[in-house]
Amino acid sequence: MARQVRSEFEGAYYHVMARGNRREPIFEDDQDRESMLEGLGEVCDRTGWQVHAWVFMENHYHMVLHTPEANLVTGMKWFMNTYTRRFNCRHHRWGRLFGDRYKALVIEPPGHAGVEDYLRSVIWYVHLNPVRAGLVKRLKGGAWNWEAQKWSSLVSGYFRAPKQRQRWMHTGVSLGMEQCSDTASGRRRYRRLADERAGEWKAKPSPGRELQESRPSTGWYLGCEGFRDWLLDGIAERLAGKSNSYRCSEQAHEHGEQRARELLEAGCQFFGWQVKDLESLKGGNVKRLLIAELVRGHTSVKQQWLAEHLHLKSAGNVSQQLRRLRLELRDTLEPKLLRKWERFVKNV
Repeated sequence: MARQVRSEFEGAYYHVMARGNRREPIFEDDQDRESMLEGLGEVCDRTGWQVHAWVFMENHYHMVLHTPEANLVTGMKWFMNTYTRRFNCRHHRWGRLFGDRYKALVIEPPGHAGVEDYLRSVIWYVHLNPVRAGLVKRLKGGAWNWEAQKWSSLVSGYFRAPKQRQRWMHTGVSLGMEQCSDTASGRRRYRRLADERAGEWKAKPSPGRELQESRPSTGWYLGCEGFRDWLLDGIAERLAGKSNSYRCSEQAHEHGEQRARELLEAGCQFFGWQVKDLESLKGGNVKRLLIAELVRGHTSVKQQWLAEHLHLKSAGNVSQQLRRLRLELRDTLEPKLLRKWERFVKNV
């Protein structure tokens, strides 16, 4: 049976989950978890994603994503392949790490039809996953030892001040739905609410748990019937006159190519060039390669795009040249200029 077409559109919310092949672990240790967290940050830079909740379990992960651009498929392909490649390289393995392709349920956003409980319930479902697995226990007095499972957005995001969170972590929506401010007192209140939710979870199915688990595993959305009809109308419009494999490819690449052009122009301006000047540069020009590295690290464009727009020999030559940049060429740049460039990259 043919796979369902992914529903992609600007401003979508998703509950994304992937499990290890044959339900085997996808993490051997905390270094692997750090690797996945690093990859999540990289894909957010490339795609503009906002993460509202995440948790890394032993053999699977959950994430709640908001995609300002219609680029879920492009981003997830890079994210899953990159983590698998890094995991296999580190542990000297080969082959697939995950089982079937990732699941991505489209979530009805807050206020779509005056209903906010769908997104709210999924975020709490992700937050409380370690409770369900028995990794977080209740302490005396009714509190829970959340720090026993630190690999979650609850511990590393919602319980921390803004400057201590990952740059791609967005807590405002969930805090707002619970009427908690992003202050020390507001975050303490959110933690008390997490304690209460965990207690309800163990005592009986909470409304959020019923919403999430009543949906069949083969489902593709989480929302009311009106939201489902709205999604189907949008899919029908995008598929009109297209093949069944059409996945809004123009929208999927829009963020990457537009952002890539912006970064390309900004990098050229930094070095006092115009974009057309790239064509006359020699192949191993370190400044051009720094611009290529910048674009590649912050967008989802393919190497062929980089080769064409930065006037490198070929798509394969891009990887070869960037590897040379990492190993030797970067050190040939004047240190003061290199430091200035690194500050520019952080703020671009």
